[in-house]
Amino acid sequence: MPKLTFTPDAAIAAAREKSGDQARSLEAAIRAELLDHVLGGTAVLEDFSPEEAKYLDYAVLCRLRGAAYVRIVEAMATPDALVEWAAAMAAKYGPVCRIHAHELPWLPALRVVRWGEEPAHWPATWEDADLQRASNWLAGDHPAFLTYLIGPDRTAVTPRPGARFAIA
Repeated sequence: MPKLTFTPDAAIAAAREKSGDQARSLEAAIRAELLDHVLGGTAVLEDFSPEEAKYLDYAVLCRLRGAAYVRIVEAMATPDALVEWAAAMAAKYGPVCRIHAHELPWLPALRVVRWGEEPAHWPATWEDADLQRASNWLAGDHPAFLTYLIGPDRTAVTPRPGARFAIA
């Protein structure tokens, strides 16, 4: 677990008062220390405070989150209907999909679709609305930001590309 002896935001702000170069140098050192922890091979998302996570490279953060999503869902008591839904989705679209920047199996993907990318905000149990969302999804109500990775060559298919952008 990273043991920063200070809060990154406050330390960088204090360094910025002295000079921009000092602030940039401190931020780089913080990023390097956090990355060293990740590269140590045992890091999990829960090792990092939300403030520390802001200083992780986005791709690294996505990997940590993806592993956390799977761990969290595996630890949950999952209703049979959702297990059957995941099997139906896998049969129809393959074993994983991409939601935002994450390639995930179906049950973790459902959690991200319903509750967002930050697993600390997820409820601890499945809800009836999760099953309803899953049923709607299987019936063709595809979430925004979803890409199916279909077949052995993992052909990327985005069913609702226009849903990714809000047009004012």
